[in-house]
Amino acid sequence: MYHSAASDLVADDTNGFYDIFLYDTVSQTTTLISKDVSAGPSDSNSFDPSIAADGRYVVFESNASNLVTGVPAGLRHIYMYDRVDQTISLISKTATGVANNSSGDASVSADGRYVAYLSYATNLDTGITDSNGKIDIFLYDKVADTTKLISKSTSGTQANRNAANPSISADGRYVVYDSIASTLVSEGNSNSDIYLYDRVNDTTTLVSRNTAGDAGNSNSYNASISADGHYVVYRSFATNLDSNDTNGRFDIFLYDTINHTTTMVTRNALGNSANNHSTNPSISDDGRYVVYESVASDLVTPDSGLSDIFIYDTLTGTTEFVVHGNGNSGQPAISGDGSTIFFTSLATDLVSATDANFSNDVFVTANPLFAPAGPTTNTDTLAGDGNDNSVDFDATTLTNGDSYDGQGGNDRVNLNGGGTFDFAGTTFTSVEDIQTDGTDYILDFSGFGSSEADREGIAGLISSAGGANDAVKMGEWAHDLTTLGSLFDAGIETVEWSRPNGFDYSAVRNGSGQTVVSNTDGNGIRVYDTIGQTFDTNGILRESVTTYDDGRIATTTYNAGGGLTGIVNTDPLNAVNYQSLQNVYSGGLLQSSSLTFDNGNTSVKSYTSGVLTQTVETDVADDFTWDVKTTTYNTSGVKTGYVVDYDAGEARSQMSFAYTGGILTNRTITNSDGSASEASYNTSGEMQYVRNTASDGTQFILGGTGDNMLTGGALDDLFKGGTGNDIFEFSGSVGNDTILDFTDGQDRLDLSAYGYTTLADLQNANAISEVGGNTVIDLGADGSVTLNGFALTDFGDADLAGFPIT
Repeated sequence: MYHSAASDLVADDTNGFYDIFLYDTVSQTTTLISKDVSAGPSDSNSFDPSIAADGRYVVFESNASNLVTGVPAGLRHIYMYDRVDQTISLISKTATGVANNSSGDASVSADGRYVAYLSYATNLDTGITDSNGKIDIFLYDKVADTTKLISKSTSGTQANRNAANPSISADGRYVVYDSIASTLVSEGNSNSDIYLYDRVNDTTTLVSRNTAGDAGNSNSYNASISADGHYVVYRSFATNLDSNDTNGRFDIFLYDTINHTTTMVTRNALGNSANNHSTNPSISDDGRYVVYESVASDLVTPDSGLSDIFIYDTLTGTTEFVVHGNGNSGQPAISGDGSTIFFTSLATDLVSATDANFSNDVFVTANPLFAPAGPTTNTDTLAGDGNDNSVDFDATTLTNGDSYDGQGGNDRVNLNGGGTFDFAGTTFTSVEDIQTDGTDYILDFSGFGSSEADREGIAGLISSAGGANDAVKMGEWAHDLTTLGSLFDAGIETVEWSRPNGFDYSAVRNGSGQTVVSNTDGNGIRVYDTIGQTFDTNGILRESVTTYDDGRIATTTYNAGGGLTGIVNTDPLNAVNYQSLQNVYSGGLLQSSSLTFDNGNTSVKSYTSGVLTQTVETDVADDFTWDVKTTTYNTSGVKTGYVVDYDAGEARSQMSFAYTGGILTNRTITNSDGSASEASYNTSGEMQYVRNTASDGTQFILGGTGDNMLTGGALDDLFKGGTGNDIFEFSGSVGNDTILDFTDGQDRLDLSAYGYTTLADLQNANAISEVGGNTVIDLGADGSVTLNGFALTDFGDADLAGFPIT
């Protein structure tokens, strides 16, 4: 897969843009796949393809607007091409439309189900409010047709800086990417770091760190992940990732996600770091081979110092040229099995055919270090003699495909020589005990047969040598329950193993068929003492309990489908300022979060579809003058209200705020003596009025600077309209009210409730008069309205609001 602006790779490529091409190495044919809905040319550029393991699905980015219908021009989107169905579908989309900003850098899982990509869009994950204004990483599930933002911390905090360059594992469980955000992990810094997202556990961990756990001290980029997520390679300018890194250049590093070790790949035959920059690593499915480009001249000699392609064998520690041409080469990619390498080059001497286009071309070549995994022929069958035999093997004499039949007796198989043993195709029968010498690594146990009879004699499988390097690999974090199940079915109830870094592990199958896996930090390398995980009979993680060095305990629970249901943190030793923190989830979305502090105070947050809708804080310890604070939000996360209830005996009893669209529209203060103050604002934030109510119920109403509608109560109220065209409304029992600043030609009285809409109406009812230079309107038993300082001769129809009010 590659992109090219060439117009002669296929017929009728007339658009003049970069297109995506698929090359079939068997038939040696080239196919254009970035075509419009009618199989014609696209109307803009397409770039950066990524192909599924079987070659059926290809994802790529494009500025074209005619690849599928309904995509507006002007943005770059992610598309998927189905080679079998000959169709193109949009990936960067929502349930109801397309992404509202550009997307790129797509990476597809082996089966084409999952696609990781970056995007500026803010509407892709409907379960959150994407408000950081940064480039984020998203994961699309083709089966569920859902998109999730994954460039976030384990607790859900979004990245505060951009993220880029995602790479996805074969099964779509793991995604690595680089980001300069400081909010993704507790070790966050201002450098660009590599992060690993675990889709199953919804966690984010730091990759660009040394074996001691320290984050890299400079920038890291361009990660590539092995098929099972065991290994990650990346380039970095950091100097503290490997003690052999002394060159002050970009180097390639290999991170083991299980053993948490980091190794520098770009080293010469003497073990020293390369003398110049290296970049663009790509790793084989099993993590054995790493291909990269480098301008270093001392990795393999002789070297002209051009940008060349190199291959590193992690098993043998060997580095070799992939290509050494007369022009710069780059952008290598290795096939899943490690046998084949693809790259671009300006060199003209790589193939026998004339290469005179003076452009970057795409080439394919064999891996010069490739060695097929395991024997394919000449498998061995060995048998005992019925006695108690002890048979020694190393990784060259006992290989995948061999078989051993003890023929009775208590036979022991000894594994020696620090080898790596793959028993996926190896058959053991009537073996009592398999023992390592403390340096061996067992990859797979599935060759021990499928029946109880096959396994009943291997209860001594766990190493008894006691070596510090005994290791049984059981998948990510050594918790592959398929393998553990094989051991338990063989009669083993407890499995124990250790690692060179001092971590001790155990797995116990209890009477209910559950499996409990424990991890203990014997050397104090991590911030925790133990991690205990409980898996149900289907192998689904249901609970994880972490006990930290400072005594804190974190418990995470999951449902039968593996979905997160709750997180509870407790602090029995008072290491932090809270007693407990409890989060409840449903459908992977946070529903509530309850925090209890050491002094008994609490903070409870409620969520709807993962969006915060209410926060309630209580002051149980009486540290403050208030009892309860309540903040409410709408389903978009915008604040709608804030209420503070004060302690008994305080001057205030309650203060409340109301918001519309996040803008304050009302503020009310209620005092303990019964008095109150209310302020009203319009949606532009301008004050409409302030209503001060005395403890006896009388009011003073002050209008704002705009046009206000002011209404009093039943007692003797004072009004002051302020500037603007104000309306003073009276109806029902109004008391003897006074308007202090009634302005002719601006302010009006609304007396429509009494049928008074003209001056004549008032005069005919003998309801208006002048007393002491003030206009007084008599409302009978309901009270009166006095216009202070306003002469009757100045009063006219214009000073009354018609009915209805317009």
